Amino acid sequence: MTEEGRTVAQEATASAGLTADQRVEGLVRLWSEAKYNFVFFARMPDLDWDAVLTEHLPLVRRDQSDQDYYRLLTRCVALLHDGHTSVWDGNGNFAVPPYLRNGPPLLVQCVEEKAVITELANTEEIGRAGLSRGMAITAVDGRSVQEILTHDLYPYVFASSPQARDGWAYPLVADGPRGTKARLEVQDLEGVTRTVTLTRELEGIKLPWEGMTEPEARELPGNIMYVPLNSFSSEETVQHFEALFDQVSTSHGLILDVRRNGGGSSAIAYSIVSYLTDKALPTSRWKTRQYRPSFRAWGRPEEWYEGDHGTIEPIKERAPFLGPLVVLIGRHTCSAAEDFLIPLHVSRRATLIGQRTNGSTGQPLTIGLPGGGNARICTKWDSYPDGREFVGVGVIPDVEINPTQREIAAGLWSDGNDPVLDKGLEVLHAQLHA
Repeated sequence: MTEEGRTVAQEATASAGLTADQRVEGLVRLWSEAKYNFVFFARMPDLDWDAVLTEHLPLVRRDQSDQDYYRLLTRCVALLHDGHTSVWDGNGNFAVPPYLRNGPPLLVQCVEEKAVITELANTEEIGRAGLSRGMAITAVDGRSVQEILTHDLYPYVFASSPQARDGWAYPLVADGPRGTKARLEVQDLEGVTRTVTLTRELEGIKLPWEGMTEPEARELPGNIMYVPLNSFSSEETVQHFEALFDQVSTSHGLILDVRRNGGGSSAIAYSIVSYLTDKALPTSRWKTRQYRPSFRAWGRPEEWYEGDHGTIEPIKERAPFLGPLVVLIGRHTCSAAEDFLIPLHVSRRATLIGQRTNGSTGQPLTIGLPGGGNARICTKWDSYPDGREFVGVGVIPDVEINPTQREIAAGLWSDGNDPVLDKGLEVLHAQLHA
């Protein structure tokens, strides 16, 4: 067969989709890998994982598209409620995207347990509707926001904590096919409710991930140095911090910002910590399941392998920065970025300011699935060195600052305003003058 012939044959097989046997094989592989490797079953005594397999076997055997099949796998894995345990299809797509695809030209966040409009486009349609920041969406196309969250979004979201779940789901409550009309029931600050209709067309609204300029390191009033650490996925982060360190060393105080940091390598994160201490600091404790088949045959309970916390040593090449330190955190602070916080927090080396973090870290095991998809299963349970939990909870800031609906309406969190950074400056100046 020619190369061209092989390509045509492969395309024909792909267009036919997965067979029922392939779908069953994928479900069983995923289920069994989770059964013996997922680390947090002990936290979910009410989940019968065997029953989950029994329930899903007939569902995956039904005639369905590959997209519907991966949606079923997603619903199955989302029962584990873990941000480091997930499924995606052969195109790299989640069943529920972690970002807005097609909605009206406005942004929604969970604020005081409401779907609050935080930004909107300056369009004629928005103007005619009379919408403004701070209004809350209570229903979409005749369905309450709570119904949409409960039935359409939450069952397909991979999240360890409520803040991570809501941060993913709430922006999608008005999502739908591009160009269609969305009938929104909105409520203003006085509780007055009305209905408006908007086209699902995102043009005119600046999405958080489009055209976003990364914050830059700069000196703030009072000789305070501000340094954003937006990722720990590359050694360039350490190199950039090293390049700034002469300026950091001569500052009166330091603000590090990890609110946009979704993680990467803990080793890179710890390298930054080594510049900020003159004594050894403990990292997270961790444990993993230790399955021994003979022990199970003898009726003995499963055991755990307990990994003691590691230690971060101070940098040796130069004097570390020992001045007052503030770290800005938020619900997008996740994984290795949370690992970064633990030694600074437990040692009281830094004051953490902002919102609770994502609450998800660990070591995922990646497995392949039929149709080119993949899944991750968390195999490592991390905690503070003293045993306190932060997975499923989030790292709780020393000074917690959450936006209110009225603050959103007043523009206090828009147009370049940053209450979290302002509080960080206030705290540092207070420490310097104490």
